Amino acid sequence: MKVAARTIHIHRAPVLALWGAVVAERLGYNRNTALTLGHALADLGESPLLNGATAVELLGQSIPTVETRSGLRALVVHAPCPPELAEQYLKNMFGDALEEVRAGMERLAQAHSPSDLMKDGLKLYEAFCPKVPSNGQDAGRGGEVFRLGRLLALARRAER
Repeated sequence: MKVAARTIHIHRAPVLALWGAVVAERLGYNRNTALTLGHALADLGESPLLNGATAVELLGQSIPTVETRSGLRALVVHAPCPPELAEQYLKNMFGDALEEVRAGMERLAQAHSPSDLMKDGLKLYEAFCPKVPSNGQDAGRGGEVFRLGRLLALARRAER
């Protein structure tokens, strides 16, 4: 199977979590902090700011964070998110496609300046996020259809 033709059946939340982590790294956060920021971004239950918490802006959202002994961590359900939990979530959701998709997202993020990602990162996500098939062809396979080729085409276009 060609890489560009690869499709993955996955829900939008893990794709947003991974994109959020990739963008956060491009903005200068270390990998562990970025993983927790992406995880919190995609988490449906928002954590309000608690005493001692600050916020990080990521893809148009304010992510509550707290400084821990291990570094800055996003809050998920009122507690610092362990980066290992966020990474395991991505591995569980993407399976063997994780590194391939991460590389494509990193390529797209590197083709944009940090300030452009702050402004347009969510629009980029919307351009490649999983879509529900309109013809019902993939019904019952679980999740929407994520097309790696769409992501790679965006990266190629941005690199020009």
